[in-house]
Amino acid sequence: MPKVVDYEERKLHIASKAMQVFSEKGYYNTSLEDLSDSCNMGRTTLYKYFKNKDEIYFYILELGMTFYRIKYDDTNNDNSMTYIEKIASQLEYLIMSLNGQSVSQAFLDFWLMVRHNHSEIEDKMVRRYNEIIDGISYWLEKGVDSGQIEPLDTNSTAVIILGMVEAISLQELSKRSLDPKTAYESVVKLVNGLKVC
Repeated sequence: MPKVVDYEERKLHIASKAMQVFSEKGYYNTSLEDLSDSCNMGRTTLYKYFKNKDEIYFYILELGMTFYRIKYDDTNNDNSMTYIEKIASQLEYLIMSLNGQSVSQAFLDFWLMVRHNHSEIEDKMVRRYNEIIDGISYWLEKGVDSGQIEPLDTNSTAVIILGMVEAISLQELSKRSLDPKTAYESVVKLVNGLKVC
């Protein structure tokens, strides 16, 4: 009797294995053969779950955003944290948590690819990116309103904070990688400068 395979469970398995390959090789240097080999399946079997490597990568990013949203909501509901601590919590996720590759690095890697090839996927990427900025901006506004954070333009500050995270990812491209924990701590020190003294 043939083995019954749960479709969504298999997609998650493929994504988990693919994440490791993308993390090691980067988007451009990863072939569909690399992905199928990592999953111990043929390419035709892989096609039953994903049309191409773009779809696999975007699926992984969507999973990352799902976890980001869950963490964001949990953090947002934690009334014991200051708004600076809430921002630091999300930065930790963005810098250090996608199986050895930062979420921001994964976004950046994929965005470089879709920018010129896939306007529909690029639009989705822009929405995800803006969702992260809007979340940081919201906490900055709340922090200013509550007197925890110095008055500032919350939107541009949110963009700058996320820009620091992206700069960490760019260091990987320049072969000047930074220790994620040290980089995270440096960004948090800068963000702590926003506190009311």
